[in-house]
Amino acid sequence: MSLPWSNGKEFYDLHSKAMFTGQKFYQVGLVGTAEENVAHICRVADIRRGDYVIDLGCGSGFMVNHIASETFAVGISDSESCIVAAQMNYPACHFSVQDMASLDAANVDVFLALESIGYADLKKTLKAVSAALRPGGRFFIKDMVPFANLTPAHLENLAYIRWFWKYACTPQDETIRMARRYGLILKQFTAYDSANVANFVGTMPLLQVEQKIPHPELHCIRPAEFLFEKDAP
Repeated sequence: MSLPWSNGKEFYDLHSKAMFTGQKFYQVGLVGTAEENVAHICRVADIRRGDYVIDLGCGSGFMVNHIASETFAVGISDSESCIVAAQMNYPACHFSVQDMASLDAANVDVFLALESIGYADLKKTLKAVSAALRPGGRFFIKDMVPFANLTPAHLENLAYIRWFWKYACTPQDETIRMARRYGLILKQFTAYDSANVANFVGTMPLLQVEQKIPHPELHCIRPAEFLFEKDAP
């Protein structure tokens, strides 16, 4: 079976209008409601009044809009369709078509990647984020990471998810190790054993191809949060 998309950009070029028009978050790893999730992210990432914040893979633009009154917030995506949807949702906010792996920014206080970094080149993105962060700046990542000690059936599910969603689901130790290489020091890590999937599952009928996980009763990935801080030179 072939898919009408071969990478994350193509997936969102096809689905952004349906998924993001009038939507809030559609993340798997929501902490509470969409509004509660924003408050949680702001608290963990220590987003402060006046911060320069860039949301990598900004989706509907909900996060950018929520913090725009207190910060200078910009949402980016390499999908033009995604940015069109976000700008229509929140016309007063700042959005830009950019690839997070080659972003154009400097002296950023906080980067956010909310279940989006798995669509990008991780090594190039970490390098670009580190170069753009000010010393002491923060990088908050919400990702989907594999459980440890997966059985063959779990691994079959993981391979399917990576193929269908074009999302890397990088093991947490690999992300931490690679971030350290670029001067990003882990300050906090939290993994959740369960996911708040109701909002995410609501988007399934919008997909152009039905998802058919081989073993739907088996969970192979879970939400995890990383907070990195750029090391002083």
